[in-house]
Amino acid sequence: MMMQKNEFIFFREGIMATIELREDVGVKNIKEFYNELMMLLKGQEEIVLDFSQVRHVDLSLAQVLMAAHKIARKDNKVIKLKRVSQELKDQMQIAGLSK
Repeated sequence: MMMQKNEFIFFREGIMATIELREDVGVKNIKEFYNELMMLLKGQEEIVLDFSQVRHVDLSLAQVLMAAHKIARKDNKVIKLKRVSQELKDQMQIAGLSK
């Protein structure tokens, strides 16, 4: 099943879901992204976040990712990041979202 929003696209397939984030996910639309991500965490075993179009992570997205990671770990679920640029990896490392 596919659902498209202006800021992201969701694909659900069995126990896995993929979210393709757009480059403009941030404080203006983070609440919608958070709500959708939390709903997916309740029903999916694995969520893949595709960052191929994301150029910058602002604080609001970093906070949502940290919250989702904690929930997923507590519930024995998996969140994977896919196609993350080196610049974005560096930003995530500074924010404490990666090693």
